[in-house]
Amino acid sequence: MDKRKVIVLTILVLFVIGMSLSAVSASKNVKVGKYKVKLTSKDIKKIKKGKQVTKSTGKYVKYKVSAYKIIKAKVKISISKKSNDGGTKKGKYYAEAWSSAGPIQFKWVKL
Repeated sequence: MDKRKVIVLTILVLFVIGMSLSAVSASKNVKVGKYKVKLTSKDIKKIKKGKQVTKSTGKYVKYKVSAYKIIKAKVKISISKKSNDGGTKKGKYYAEAWSSAGPIQFKWVKL
């Protein structure tokens, strides 16, 4: 092969690799206790703007309503931008695992 074909082939290969890598979106796994959820880049942008994002973990928790009745409830994780005094503070994100029975665990996370 002459030099021209080799150069064109390498440029073409680099272009294809670059196009395939740029299609990958960023995501982050957030774990609160034994429950975890995957946040997409869209979710992370919403959280950084100050909105709350709630995702289902796919797991259930059991709790008693009365002496004979036990209910299973889905566990969800909510992530929001908060500070210790309840206001918003840049760089602090609060993740809370909860079900319809109430909060399960919470944690401060970095995004």
